[in-house]
Amino acid sequence: MTPLISYISELLYLIYMMWIVTAYCDLCRAKRTLEVEGKTPPYHLGDRIEECPCGGKYVVEEIIEV
Repeated sequence: MTPLISYISELLYLIYMMWIVTAYCDLCRAKRTLEVEGKTPPYHLGDRIEECPCGGKYVVEEIIEV
């Protein structure tokens, strides 16, 4: 790999990272997995991110950088 391509590759990596977010419903424990792009983690552990069909909220339990 040439130095220029290596440099551009590093810059792109710094700009966009992929995150896998796993959340579980606080009532029925249904699992929800999201793939999100961004410079920083999109959520914090314990964040309530979406409503579950049962009426509960999905709570973030795991965030993985891909």
